[in-house]
Amino acid sequence: MKDLYFKQSRICCISDIHLGVHQNNSNWHKVLLDWANWLHKELQDNNIQDIMICGDLFHYRDEIAVNSLHVANEFFDILQSYNIVMITGNHDCYYKDNSLVNSLSILKGRPNIKIIDKPETVEIFDKTVSFCPWGTKISELKRNIDIVFGHFELVDFKMNNFKVCDHGDTPEDILKKGNKVITGHFHLREHRKFKNGEILYLGNPFQMDFGDAGSTKGWYELDFNTAETTFYENNIS
Repeated sequence: MKDLYFKQSRICCISDIHLGVHQNNSNWHKVLLDWANWLHKELQDNNIQDIMICGDLFHYRDEIAVNSLHVANEFFDILQSYNIVMITGNHDCYYKDNSLVNSLSILKGRPNIKIIDKPETVEIFDKTVSFCPWGTKISELKRNIDIVFGHFELVDFKMNNFKVCDHGDTPEDILKKGNKVITGHFHLREHRKFKNGEILYLGNPFQMDFGDAGSTKGWYELDFNTAETTFYENNIS
C-alpha cells in the first residue's frame, strides 16, 4: 500500500482519546489540548515522527458537537508535523459492528493523516503488519503476522477497574494470527505475555472517569526493529 507508511522504525502508539467526553465539556477540551502539547514535546525529545492511534478519537458515535469539531482541528494542528496512521474504534463508527460510516472520514483531507477503516496487511520495516479497524473479523486475518494493530474486545481483560470483559474474541484466537497485538478499546493499560505471543492494551492517555482511578496513563514507543515497546508516563494530566 504505497500511501501507508511510517517515516521511522520507532513510532508513538496511543489510543482512546475520546474527544468530546463528558458532554463536550470545555474543561475536558483543555485537558486534551494540554496533553497534545505535552505529547508534542515528548515526541520531539525522543526524535519520533510517527503516531499510531488505535481507535476512538471521538467519544460520541451518533453526533459530534461543533465545539468538539473545533477542538479536533486545534488538536491536529498541534500534531501537524507528524505522520499519523489511525484506525477506527467503536466510538468513531455510526454502526455498532462495522466501520462503514465513521467520523474519522472528515480528516481524510489532511495530508499527514492516513485513516484505515478496512482491514489491511502490509510490509513495514521487514515486518508483516495488520491494521484492524472496529468490526474486523479475526477469522479473516492471515496467519504469521508480526504485529497486529487493532481495536479489539478480548475476554478476560479488564474493561475498567470494576469489570472484566466476559464476551468478544479470545486471546488464543487473535494470537493464532499474530504474536504481538497492540490494541485500543479498554481504558486500563494491560500487557500480558502468553506462550505464543503478547497482547498490549494501550489504555487511554489520561484519566476520564472513576473507572480509571489510580491507573497510570501515558504513551508507548514501538520499535519495529526489535518489536519491543517502551512506556512513557503522562505526568501532566
